[in-house]
Amino acid sequence: MFKTTKPLLLTLQIRNPTTCISGVFLTIARHFFFLIKVSGFLFCTASLADTSTAAAPVHNYPTIQTADCTDFINERASRVRCGFIELPLNHDKPDHQTITLPVLIAGQTQTLSNDPSSQAILIPGGGGPGGPMGFGYPYSPGDYLRDYSSLRAAGFDIIIVDQRGAGYSKPHLRCAETSAAFKRSAVRSQTFKEELTGYDAAITACGNRIRTDNIDLAHFDTYQSAKDFLTIMDTLSYASWNTLATSYATVIAQAIEVLEPQRFDRIVLDSPVPIDFQQPFTVESSISSVNRILTLCEQTRHCNKRHPRVKEKFQTVLKRATEKPYSVKIKVADENQTARRNIKLIVSHTTLIDILITAAYNNYSITDIPTVIDQLHSGRVKALRQFAEDYWFSGSDLDFADALSWSIHCKERTALEEAYLRQHPDSTQQYSAESLLAMEQESKICQKLNVGTDNKIKTDKLFKTKTLILAGDLDPVISRRDISNTADNFSNVTTTIMAGMGHSVWFQSACTRKNTLKFFLSSDASTPMALATCKDGINRFK
Repeated sequence: MFKTTKPLLLTLQIRNPTTCISGVFLTIARHFFFLIKVSGFLFCTASLADTSTAAAPVHNYPTIQTADCTDFINERASRVRCGFIELPLNHDKPDHQTITLPVLIAGQTQTLSNDPSSQAILIPGGGGPGGPMGFGYPYSPGDYLRDYSSLRAAGFDIIIVDQRGAGYSKPHLRCAETSAAFKRSAVRSQTFKEELTGYDAAITACGNRIRTDNIDLAHFDTYQSAKDFLTIMDTLSYASWNTLATSYATVIAQAIEVLEPQRFDRIVLDSPVPIDFQQPFTVESSISSVNRILTLCEQTRHCNKRHPRVKEKFQTVLKRATEKPYSVKIKVADENQTARRNIKLIVSHTTLIDILITAAYNNYSITDIPTVIDQLHSGRVKALRQFAEDYWFSGSDLDFADALSWSIHCKERTALEEAYLRQHPDSTQQYSAESLLAMEQESKICQKLNVGTDNKIKTDKLFKTKTLILAGDLDPVISRRDISNTADNFSNVTTTIMAGMGHSVWFQSACTRKNTLKFFLSSDASTPMALATCKDGINRFK
Protein backbone atom coordinates (compact mmCIF):
# COMPACT_ATOMS: atom_id res chain seq x y z
CA MET A 1 0.00 0.00 0.00
CA PHE A 2 1.01 3.65 -0.28
CA LYS A 3 3.26 5.18 2.33
CA THR A 4 1.40 8.10 3.79
CA THR A 5 3.75 10.61 5.41
CA LYS A 6 5.98 11.55 2.51
CA PRO A 7 5.29 12.18 -1.16
CA LEU A 8 5.84 9.49 -3.73
CA LEU A 9 8.21 9.53 -6.64
CA LEU A 10 6.70 8.76 -10.02
CA THR A 11 6.52 9.19 -13.80
CA LEU A 12 3.81 9.52 -16.47
CA GLN A 13 2.55 9.74 -19.93
CA ILE A 14 -0.53 11.54 -21.26
CA ARG A 15 -3.32 11.29 -23.70
CA ASN A 16 -4.24 13.69 -26.47
CA PRO A 17 -5.92 16.70 -24.83
CA THR A 18 -8.24 17.21 -27.78
CA THR A 19 -10.06 14.02 -26.81
CA CYS A 20 -10.73 15.31 -23.28
CA ILE A 21 -14.32 15.96 -22.32
CA SER A 22 -14.82 19.21 -20.49
CA GLY A 23 -17.67 21.24 -19.28
CA VAL A 24 -18.83 23.45 -16.56
CA PHE A 25 -22.38 23.47 -15.15
CA LEU A 26 -23.46 23.50 -18.76
CA THR A 27 -27.09 24.31 -18.77
CA ILE A 28 -27.48 22.59 -22.04
CA ALA A 29 -28.30 19.06 -22.74
CA ARG A 30 -27.54 17.82 -26.15
CA HIS A 31 -30.31 18.96 -28.49
CA PHE A 32 -31.30 21.49 -25.86
CA PHE A 33 -32.89 18.28 -24.77
CA PHE A 34 -32.75 20.08 -21.54
CA LEU A 35 -30.73 22.91 -20.08
CA ILE A 36 -29.13 20.24 -17.91
CA LYS A 37 -26.20 21.10 -15.73
CA VAL A 38 -23.35 19.02 -17.05
CA SER A 39 -20.05 20.00 -15.62
CA GLY A 40 -16.96 18.17 -16.61
CA PHE A 41 -13.34 18.51 -16.10
CA LEU A 42 -10.62 17.83 -18.64
CA PHE A 43 -8.88 14.86 -17.14
CA CYS A 44 -5.54 13.39 -18.18
CA THR A 45 -3.34 10.88 -16.16
CA ALA A 46 -0.77 7.96 -15.90
CA SER A 47 0.98 5.29 -13.63
CA LEU A 48 4.20 4.85 -11.46
CA ALA A 49 6.66 3.14 -9.13
CA ASP A 50 7.30 4.20 -5.53
CA THR A 51 10.94 4.30 -4.48
CA SER A 52 10.51 6.28 -1.25
CA THR A 53 11.04 4.81 2.20
CA ALA A 54 8.58 6.91 4.20
CA ALA A 55 8.04 6.44 7.91
CA ALA A 56 4.75 5.40 9.48
CA PRO A 57 2.11 8.13 9.62
CA VAL A 58 1.96 10.24 12.77
CA HIS A 59 -1.73 11.06 12.32
CA ASN A 60 -4.53 8.59 11.82
CA TYR A 61 -4.98 9.37 8.14
CA PRO A 62 -6.51 6.79 5.79
CA THR A 63 -4.14 4.72 3.69
CA ILE A 64 -4.14 4.50 -0.09
CA GLN A 65 -4.47 0.92 -1.26
CA THR A 66 -2.28 0.24 -4.30
CA ALA A 67 -4.07 -0.53 -7.58
CA ASP A 68 -3.05 -1.47 -11.11
CA CYS A 69 -2.60 1.63 -13.28
CA THR A 70 -3.54 -0.46 -16.32
CA ASP A 71 -7.09 -0.40 -15.00
CA PHE A 72 -6.91 3.34 -14.47
CA ILE A 73 -5.34 4.53 -17.70
CA ASN A 74 -4.80 1.48 -19.89
CA GLU A 75 -1.02 1.36 -19.44
CA ARG A 76 1.68 0.45 -16.94
CA ALA A 77 3.84 3.57 -17.05
CA SER A 78 7.04 3.87 -15.01
CA ARG A 79 7.37 6.09 -11.94
CA VAL A 80 3.60 6.41 -11.52
CA ARG A 81 1.44 5.06 -8.69
CA CYS A 82 -2.30 4.39 -8.65
CA GLY A 83 -4.52 3.49 -5.74
CA PHE A 84 -7.85 3.84 -3.94
CA ILE A 85 -8.60 5.72 -0.75
CA GLU A 86 -11.70 5.15 1.38
CA LEU A 87 -13.25 8.26 2.92
CA PRO A 88 -16.39 9.08 4.92
CA LEU A 89 -19.56 9.76 2.98
CA ASN A 90 -20.16 12.61 5.41
CA HIS A 91 -16.95 14.12 6.79
CA ASP A 92 -18.79 16.01 9.53
CA LYS A 93 -20.54 12.90 10.88
CA PRO A 94 -18.44 9.88 9.87
CA ASP A 95 -20.14 6.50 10.24
CA HIS A 96 -20.04 3.18 8.42
CA GLN A 97 -21.00 4.81 5.11
CA THR A 98 -17.99 5.53 2.90
CA ILE A 99 -16.99 6.48 -0.61
CA THR A 100 -13.87 5.37 -2.50
CA LEU A 101 -11.77 7.67 -4.68
CA PRO A 102 -9.03 6.74 -7.15
CA VAL A 103 -5.70 8.55 -6.75
CA LEU A 104 -2.90 8.79 -9.29
CA ILE A 105 0.50 10.27 -8.42
CA ALA A 106 2.88 11.09 -11.25
CA GLY A 107 6.36 11.93 -10.05
CA GLN A 108 8.75 14.66 -11.00
CA THR A 109 11.26 13.85 -13.72
CA GLN A 110 13.69 16.71 -13.10
CA THR A 111 16.30 14.55 -11.42
CA LEU A 112 14.99 10.99 -11.80
CA SER A 113 16.53 10.37 -8.40
CA ASN A 114 15.00 8.21 -5.70
CA ASP A 115 14.27 11.28 -3.57
CA PRO A 116 10.61 12.29 -3.52
CA SER A 117 9.71 15.80 -4.57
CA SER A 118 8.67 18.24 -1.87
CA GLN A 119 6.28 20.03 -4.25
CA ALA A 120 2.92 18.76 -5.48
CA ILE A 121 0.30 20.09 -7.89
CA LEU A 122 -3.22 18.89 -7.18
CA ILE A 123 -5.52 18.31 -10.15
CA PRO A 124 -8.97 18.20 -8.52
CA GLY A 125 -12.21 17.06 -10.04
CA GLY A 126 -11.50 13.98 -12.14
CA GLY A 127 -14.37 13.54 -14.53
CA GLY A 128 -16.24 16.32 -12.76
CA PRO A 129 -20.00 16.46 -12.37
CA GLY A 130 -21.42 15.05 -15.57
CA GLY A 131 -18.01 14.22 -16.99
CA PRO A 132 -17.57 10.64 -18.18
CA MET A 133 -13.83 10.60 -18.57
CA GLY A 134 -12.12 10.08 -15.27
CA PHE A 135 -10.09 6.94 -14.63
CA GLY A 136 -11.26 3.72 -16.23
CA TYR A 137 -11.81 5.21 -19.68
CA PRO A 138 -10.13 3.23 -22.51
CA TYR A 139 -7.29 5.66 -23.14
CA SER A 140 -4.63 5.02 -25.74
CA PRO A 141 -1.40 3.79 -24.10
CA GLY A 142 1.20 6.53 -23.76
CA ASP A 143 -1.31 9.35 -24.11
CA TYR A 144 -2.38 10.23 -20.63
CA LEU A 145 -0.14 12.85 -19.01
CA ARG A 146 1.68 14.49 -21.87
CA ASP A 147 0.47 17.99 -21.07
CA TYR A 148 1.86 17.78 -17.55
CA SER A 149 5.38 16.84 -18.68
CA SER A 150 6.78 20.38 -18.33
CA LEU A 151 5.49 20.62 -14.75
CA ARG A 152 7.00 17.26 -13.85
CA ALA A 153 10.27 18.16 -15.55
CA ALA A 154 10.39 21.28 -13.34
CA GLY A 155 10.28 19.13 -10.20
CA PHE A 156 6.56 18.87 -9.36
CA ASP A 157 4.68 15.69 -8.52
CA ILE A 158 1.20 15.65 -10.08
CA ILE A 159 -1.70 14.34 -7.96
CA ILE A 160 -4.89 13.53 -9.87
CA VAL A 161 -8.08 12.39 -8.17
CA ASP A 162 -11.55 11.62 -9.49
CA GLN A 163 -14.18 13.63 -7.67
CA ARG A 164 -16.71 11.65 -5.63
CA GLY A 165 -19.51 10.35 -7.87
CA ALA A 166 -17.51 10.72 -11.12
CA GLY A 167 -15.09 8.70 -13.19
CA TYR A 168 -13.63 5.71 -11.33
CA SER A 169 -14.96 6.68 -7.91
CA LYS A 170 -17.34 4.42 -6.03
CA PRO A 171 -20.26 4.74 -5.97
CA HIS A 172 -20.53 6.47 -9.32
CA LEU A 173 -23.57 8.52 -10.24
CA ARG A 174 -23.78 7.95 -13.97
CA CYS A 175 -27.22 7.88 -15.56
CA ALA A 176 -27.64 5.53 -18.51
CA GLU A 177 -31.32 6.52 -18.37
CA THR A 178 -30.66 10.06 -19.60
CA SER A 179 -28.36 8.88 -22.39
CA ALA A 180 -31.05 6.48 -23.61
CA ALA A 181 -33.71 9.20 -23.41
CA PHE A 182 -31.58 11.53 -25.51
CA LYS A 183 -31.08 8.87 -28.17
CA ARG A 184 -34.81 8.22 -28.32
CA SER A 185 -35.58 11.90 -28.74
CA ALA A 186 -32.96 12.35 -31.45
CA VAL A 187 -34.44 9.75 -33.79
CA ARG A 188 -38.01 11.00 -33.63
CA SER A 189 -39.61 14.39 -34.10
CA GLN A 190 -40.72 15.84 -30.76
CA THR A 191 -41.70 19.23 -29.49
CA PHE A 192 -39.37 20.96 -27.08
CA LYS A 193 -41.84 20.35 -24.26
CA GLU A 194 -42.01 16.63 -25.10
CA GLU A 195 -38.22 16.43 -24.97
CA LEU A 196 -38.17 18.10 -21.56
CA THR A 197 -40.80 15.69 -20.30
CA GLY A 198 -38.72 12.75 -21.55
CA TYR A 199 -35.62 14.03 -19.82
CA ASP A 200 -37.54 14.69 -16.61
CA ALA A 201 -38.72 11.07 -16.56
CA ALA A 202 -35.18 9.81 -17.26
CA ILE A 203 -33.39 11.79 -14.53
CA THR A 204 -36.17 10.96 -12.07
CA ALA A 205 -35.75 7.25 -12.85
CA CYS A 206 -31.99 7.57 -12.38
CA GLY A 207 -32.45 9.31 -9.02
CA ASN A 208 -34.90 6.67 -7.86
CA ARG A 209 -32.49 3.88 -8.85
CA ILE A 210 -29.66 5.54 -6.93
CA ARG A 211 -31.82 5.93 -3.83
CA THR A 212 -32.80 2.25 -4.13
CA ASP A 213 -29.07 1.50 -3.83
CA ASN A 214 -29.08 3.45 -0.54
CA ILE A 215 -26.94 6.26 -1.90
CA ASP A 216 -27.71 9.65 -0.37
CA LEU A 217 -27.30 12.26 -3.12
CA ALA A 218 -27.31 15.06 -0.57
CA HIS A 219 -23.72 14.20 0.40
CA PHE A 220 -22.43 14.63 -3.15
CA ASP A 221 -21.61 18.32 -3.17
CA THR A 222 -18.68 20.73 -3.36
CA TYR A 223 -18.21 20.91 0.41
CA GLN A 224 -17.76 17.14 0.85
CA SER A 225 -15.50 17.01 -2.23
CA ALA A 226 -13.28 19.74 -0.79
CA LYS A 227 -13.06 17.74 2.43
CA ASP A 228 -12.06 14.68 0.37
CA PHE A 229 -9.19 16.52 -1.26
CA LEU A 230 -8.00 18.07 1.99
CA THR A 231 -7.85 14.61 3.57
CA ILE A 232 -5.83 13.28 0.63
CA MET A 233 -3.46 16.26 0.92
CA ASP A 234 -2.99 15.50 4.63
CA THR A 235 -2.40 11.83 3.84
CA LEU A 236 0.32 12.54 1.29
CA SER A 237 1.84 15.36 3.36
CA TYR A 238 3.88 17.26 0.76
CA ALA A 239 5.79 20.28 2.05
CA SER A 240 4.30 22.49 -0.67
CA TRP A 241 0.92 22.24 -2.40
CA ASN A 242 -0.28 24.00 -5.56
CA THR A 243 -3.37 23.39 -7.66
CA LEU A 244 -4.28 23.48 -11.33
CA ALA A 245 -8.07 23.33 -11.61
CA THR A 246 -10.24 23.44 -14.71
CA SER A 247 -13.95 24.17 -15.15
CA TYR A 248 -16.09 22.95 -12.23
CA ALA A 249 -12.90 21.82 -10.44
CA THR A 250 -12.16 25.54 -9.96
CA VAL A 251 -15.12 25.61 -7.54
CA ILE A 252 -13.53 22.77 -5.54
CA ALA A 253 -10.21 24.66 -5.45
CA GLN A 254 -11.97 27.79 -4.17
CA ALA A 255 -13.86 25.71 -1.60
CA ILE A 256 -10.55 24.38 -0.27
CA GLU A 257 -9.42 28.01 0.13
CA VAL A 258 -12.58 28.75 2.12
CA LEU A 259 -12.08 25.76 4.42
CA GLU A 260 -8.30 26.15 4.84
CA PRO A 261 -7.10 29.58 3.68
CA GLN A 262 -3.73 29.63 1.92
CA ARG A 263 -3.39 25.88 1.96
CA PHE A 264 -1.99 26.26 -1.55
CA ASP A 265 1.18 28.16 -2.42
CA ARG A 266 -0.10 28.91 -5.93
CA ILE A 267 -3.51 28.52 -7.55
CA VAL A 268 -4.23 28.29 -11.29
CA LEU A 269 -7.89 28.42 -12.31
CA ASP A 270 -8.58 27.51 -15.94
CA SER A 271 -12.04 28.48 -17.27
CA PRO A 272 -13.24 29.38 -13.77
CA VAL A 273 -16.73 28.96 -12.38
CA PRO A 274 -17.47 31.66 -9.74
CA ILE A 275 -18.08 30.13 -6.35
CA ASP A 276 -20.72 32.77 -5.50
CA PHE A 277 -22.36 33.63 -8.83
CA GLN A 278 -24.55 31.72 -11.27
CA GLN A 279 -26.46 33.27 -14.15
CA PRO A 280 -29.13 31.08 -15.77
CA PHE A 281 -27.86 29.38 -18.91
CA THR A 282 -30.42 29.99 -21.65
CA VAL A 283 -31.02 29.75 -25.38
CA GLU A 284 -30.15 33.44 -25.52
CA SER A 285 -26.78 33.03 -23.80
CA SER A 286 -25.93 30.21 -26.22
CA ILE A 287 -26.75 32.40 -29.21
CA SER A 288 -24.51 35.07 -27.69
CA SER A 289 -21.68 32.51 -27.42
CA VAL A 290 -21.98 31.60 -31.09
CA ASN A 291 -22.00 35.29 -32.01
CA ARG A 292 -18.73 35.80 -30.12
CA ILE A 293 -17.13 33.23 -32.42
CA LEU A 294 -18.61 34.85 -35.51
CA THR A 295 -17.50 38.32 -34.37
CA LEU A 296 -13.89 37.14 -34.19
CA CYS A 297 -14.27 35.67 -37.68
CA GLU A 298 -15.48 39.02 -39.02
CA GLN A 299 -12.55 40.77 -37.30
CA THR A 300 -10.03 38.39 -38.87
CA ARG A 301 -9.33 39.32 -42.50
CA HIS A 302 -8.95 35.83 -43.99
CA CYS A 303 -11.94 34.41 -42.12
CA ASN A 304 -14.12 37.37 -43.06
CA LYS A 305 -13.06 37.03 -46.68
CA ARG A 306 -14.10 33.36 -46.74
CA HIS A 307 -17.33 33.96 -44.80
CA PRO A 308 -18.59 37.51 -45.40
CA ARG A 309 -21.58 38.72 -43.32
CA VAL A 310 -21.50 35.49 -41.33
CA LYS A 311 -23.34 36.94 -38.30
CA GLU A 312 -26.13 38.13 -40.55
CA LYS A 313 -26.26 34.69 -42.16
CA PHE A 314 -26.49 33.07 -38.73
CA GLN A 315 -29.63 35.04 -37.92
CA THR A 316 -31.15 34.01 -41.27
CA VAL A 317 -30.31 30.35 -40.64
CA LEU A 318 -31.81 30.49 -37.13
CA LYS A 319 -35.00 32.05 -38.48
CA ARG A 320 -35.26 29.34 -41.12
CA ALA A 321 -34.73 26.56 -38.55
CA THR A 322 -37.43 28.10 -36.35
CA GLU A 323 -40.00 28.30 -39.13
CA LYS A 324 -39.12 25.07 -40.92
CA PRO A 325 -36.56 22.80 -39.19
CA TYR A 326 -33.76 21.34 -41.28
CA SER A 327 -33.66 17.62 -41.99
CA VAL A 328 -30.35 15.78 -42.29
CA LYS A 329 -29.30 12.14 -42.28
CA ILE A 330 -26.60 11.18 -39.80
CA LYS A 331 -24.92 7.86 -39.08
CA VAL A 332 -25.18 6.56 -35.53
CA ALA A 333 -23.83 3.45 -33.85
CA ASP A 334 -26.17 0.74 -32.60
CA GLU A 335 -26.34 -0.19 -28.93
CA ASN A 336 -23.52 -2.72 -29.26
CA GLN A 337 -21.28 -0.30 -31.20
CA THR A 338 -20.92 -2.98 -33.90
CA ALA A 339 -22.72 -1.29 -36.79
CA ARG A 340 -23.87 2.12 -37.91
CA ARG A 341 -27.19 3.12 -39.35
CA ASN A 342 -28.66 6.24 -40.88
CA ILE A 343 -31.27 8.21 -39.01
CA LYS A 344 -33.14 11.33 -40.07
CA LEU A 345 -32.40 14.17 -37.69
CA ILE A 346 -34.86 17.06 -37.44
CA VAL A 347 -32.87 20.20 -36.61
CA SER A 348 -34.94 22.96 -35.04
CA HIS A 349 -33.36 26.26 -33.99
CA THR A 350 -32.72 24.96 -30.45
CA THR A 351 -31.17 21.77 -31.81
CA LEU A 352 -28.96 23.77 -34.16
CA ILE A 353 -27.75 26.02 -31.35
CA ASP A 354 -26.97 23.02 -29.18
CA ILE A 355 -25.01 21.29 -31.96
CA LEU A 356 -22.92 24.44 -32.47
CA ILE A 357 -22.33 24.99 -28.74
CA THR A 358 -21.31 21.36 -28.24
CA ALA A 359 -18.82 21.74 -31.11
CA ALA A 360 -17.48 24.92 -29.48
CA TYR A 361 -16.19 22.82 -26.57
CA ASN A 362 -13.49 21.55 -28.90
CA ASN A 363 -11.19 24.50 -29.47
CA TYR A 364 -10.21 23.25 -32.88
CA SER A 365 -13.76 22.84 -34.17
CA ILE A 366 -14.54 26.46 -33.25
CA THR A 367 -13.04 27.61 -36.53
CA ASP A 368 -15.35 25.27 -38.46
CA ILE A 369 -18.51 26.93 -37.11
CA PRO A 370 -18.46 29.87 -39.60
CA THR A 371 -18.06 27.34 -42.43
CA VAL A 372 -21.09 25.33 -41.32
CA ILE A 373 -23.24 28.46 -41.02
CA ASP A 374 -22.11 29.65 -44.46
CA GLN A 375 -23.00 26.31 -46.01
CA LEU A 376 -26.38 26.14 -44.29
CA HIS A 377 -27.14 29.63 -45.55
CA SER A 378 -26.40 28.38 -49.07
CA GLY A 379 -28.79 25.45 -48.62
CA ARG A 380 -26.15 22.75 -48.09
CA VAL A 381 -27.75 20.97 -45.16
CA LYS A 382 -25.24 18.12 -45.22
CA ALA A 383 -22.80 20.48 -43.51
CA LEU A 384 -24.51 19.60 -40.25
CA ARG A 385 -23.76 15.90 -40.58
CA GLN A 386 -20.22 15.88 -39.20
CA PHE A 387 -21.02 18.28 -36.36
CA ALA A 388 -24.07 16.27 -35.33
CA GLU A 389 -22.23 12.95 -35.55
CA ASP A 390 -18.88 13.94 -34.03
CA TYR A 391 -19.73 16.52 -31.40
CA TRP A 392 -23.35 15.97 -30.52
CA PHE A 393 -24.84 12.51 -30.94
CA SER A 394 -21.68 10.48 -30.41
CA GLY A 395 -21.25 11.92 -26.93
CA SER A 396 -24.46 10.22 -25.86
CA ASP A 397 -22.69 6.86 -26.06
CA LEU A 398 -20.96 7.83 -22.81
CA ASP A 399 -22.89 7.61 -19.55
CA PHE A 400 -22.62 11.01 -17.89
CA ALA A 401 -22.76 11.47 -14.14
CA ASP A 402 -25.97 13.43 -14.48
CA ALA A 403 -27.15 12.65 -10.95
CA LEU A 404 -23.96 14.21 -9.57
CA SER A 405 -24.46 17.32 -11.72
CA TRP A 406 -28.02 17.72 -10.52
CA SER A 407 -27.17 17.11 -6.87
CA ILE A 408 -24.61 19.93 -6.93
CA HIS A 409 -26.71 22.23 -9.07
CA CYS A 410 -29.89 21.84 -7.05
CA LYS A 411 -28.12 22.11 -3.70
CA GLU A 412 -25.77 24.99 -4.49
CA ARG A 413 -26.30 26.70 -7.81
CA THR A 414 -30.07 27.20 -7.99
CA ALA A 415 -29.93 29.61 -5.05
CA LEU A 416 -27.32 31.63 -6.94
CA GLU A 417 -29.51 31.66 -10.06
CA GLU A 418 -32.45 32.83 -7.98
CA ALA A 419 -30.31 35.59 -6.48
CA TYR A 420 -29.34 36.71 -9.98
CA LEU A 421 -32.98 36.82 -11.09
CA ARG A 422 -33.95 38.84 -8.00
CA GLN A 423 -31.19 41.34 -8.76
CA HIS A 424 -32.19 41.47 -12.46
CA PRO A 425 -36.00 41.22 -12.42
CA ASP A 426 -36.31 42.42 -16.02
CA SER A 427 -34.01 39.71 -17.41
CA THR A 428 -36.78 37.12 -17.76
CA GLN A 429 -38.51 39.38 -20.27
CA GLN A 430 -35.61 38.71 -22.65
CA TYR A 431 -35.81 34.92 -22.34
CA SER A 432 -37.49 32.81 -24.99
CA ALA A 433 -40.43 30.51 -24.27
CA GLU A 434 -38.00 27.56 -24.49
CA SER A 435 -35.68 29.06 -21.87
CA LEU A 436 -38.52 29.78 -19.46
CA LEU A 437 -39.97 26.31 -19.96
CA ALA A 438 -36.59 24.70 -19.27
CA MET A 439 -36.10 26.78 -16.10
CA GLU A 440 -39.52 25.67 -14.88
CA GLN A 441 -38.67 22.03 -15.58
CA GLU A 442 -35.34 22.43 -13.79
CA SER A 443 -37.15 23.53 -10.64
CA LYS A 444 -39.42 20.47 -10.80
CA ILE A 445 -36.44 18.11 -11.13
CA CYS A 446 -34.75 19.66 -8.08
CA GLN A 447 -37.94 19.14 -6.08
CA LYS A 448 -38.05 15.46 -7.09
CA LEU A 449 -34.38 14.82 -6.28
CA ASN A 450 -34.89 16.46 -2.87
CA VAL A 451 -31.22 17.07 -2.01
CA GLY A 452 -31.88 20.27 -0.10
CA THR A 453 -30.33 23.73 -0.58
CA ASP A 454 -27.60 23.74 2.07
CA ASN A 455 -24.51 25.36 0.58
CA LYS A 456 -21.78 25.35 3.26
CA ILE A 457 -19.21 27.13 1.11
CA LYS A 458 -19.41 30.89 1.71
CA THR A 459 -16.91 33.57 0.69
CA ASP A 460 -16.70 36.12 3.50
CA LYS A 461 -13.05 37.10 3.01
CA LEU A 462 -10.80 37.65 0.01
CA PHE A 463 -8.55 34.72 -0.89
CA LYS A 464 -4.92 35.76 -0.38
CA THR A 465 -3.11 32.98 -2.25
CA LYS A 466 -1.30 34.13 -5.37
CA THR A 467 -3.59 33.10 -8.24
CA LEU A 468 -3.53 32.94 -12.03
CA ILE A 469 -6.85 32.88 -13.92
CA LEU A 470 -6.83 31.53 -17.46
CA ALA A 471 -9.77 31.86 -19.81
CA GLY A 472 -10.70 31.89 -23.49
CA ASP A 473 -12.82 34.69 -24.89
CA LEU A 474 -14.80 32.16 -26.98
CA ASP A 475 -15.62 29.84 -24.08
CA PRO A 476 -19.22 28.65 -24.71
CA VAL A 477 -20.15 28.61 -21.02
CA ILE A 478 -17.73 30.90 -19.15
CA SER A 479 -18.57 34.56 -19.67
CA ARG A 480 -16.52 37.69 -18.98
CA ARG A 481 -18.77 38.23 -15.98
CA ASP A 482 -17.88 34.76 -14.63
CA ILE A 483 -14.18 35.55 -14.99
CA SER A 484 -14.56 38.95 -13.33
CA ASN A 485 -16.65 37.61 -10.44
CA THR A 486 -14.10 34.87 -9.79
CA ALA A 487 -11.18 37.33 -9.85
CA ASP A 488 -13.00 39.67 -7.46
CA ASN A 489 -12.68 37.04 -4.70
CA PHE A 490 -8.86 37.13 -4.83
CA SER A 491 -6.58 39.88 -3.52
CA ASN A 492 -3.50 38.74 -5.47
CA VAL A 493 -4.63 37.62 -8.92
CA THR A 494 -3.43 37.82 -12.52
CA THR A 495 -6.11 37.30 -15.18
CA THR A 496 -5.24 36.25 -18.73
CA ILE A 497 -7.97 36.01 -21.38
CA MET A 498 -6.86 34.45 -24.67
CA ALA A 499 -8.39 35.58 -27.97
CA GLY A 500 -9.66 32.76 -30.13
CA MET A 501 -9.65 30.20 -27.31
CA GLY A 502 -12.59 28.24 -25.94
CA HIS A 503 -12.99 26.14 -22.80
CA SER A 504 -10.05 24.61 -20.90
CA VAL A 505 -7.22 26.61 -22.41
CA TRP A 506 -4.43 24.84 -20.51
CA PHE A 507 -4.97 21.72 -22.56
CA GLN A 508 -5.26 23.57 -25.86
CA SER A 509 -2.48 26.18 -25.70
CA ALA A 510 1.25 25.45 -25.52
CA CYS A 511 1.86 29.14 -24.79
CA THR A 512 -0.50 28.96 -21.81
CA ARG A 513 1.31 25.93 -20.43
CA LYS A 514 4.59 27.89 -20.56
CA ASN A 515 2.98 30.81 -18.72
CA THR A 516 1.55 28.46 -16.11
CA LEU A 517 4.94 26.85 -15.48
CA LYS A 518 6.50 30.29 -15.08
CA PHE A 519 3.77 31.17 -12.59
CA PHE A 520 4.30 28.02 -10.51
CA LEU A 521 8.05 28.61 -10.43
CA SER A 522 7.82 32.29 -9.45
CA SER A 523 9.45 32.91 -6.06
CA ASP A 524 7.91 36.23 -4.99
CA ALA A 525 4.25 35.81 -4.06
CA SER A 526 3.64 39.58 -4.04
CA THR A 527 5.12 40.52 -7.43
CA PRO A 528 2.71 40.74 -10.40
CA MET A 529 3.54 38.30 -13.18
CA ALA A 530 4.73 39.40 -16.62
CA LEU A 531 3.33 36.70 -18.90
CA ALA A 532 3.64 36.18 -22.63
CA THR A 533 0.72 37.17 -24.87
CA CYS A 534 -0.70 33.93 -26.23
CA LYS A 535 -2.08 33.84 -29.78
CA ASP A 536 -2.54 30.08 -30.22
CA GLY A 537 -6.28 30.47 -30.65
CA ILE A 538 -6.68 33.48 -32.88
CA ASN A 539 -4.09 32.13 -35.31
CA ARG A 540 -6.50 29.36 -36.26
CA PHE A 541 -8.84 31.93 -37.82
CA LYS A 542 -6.12 33.00 -40.26
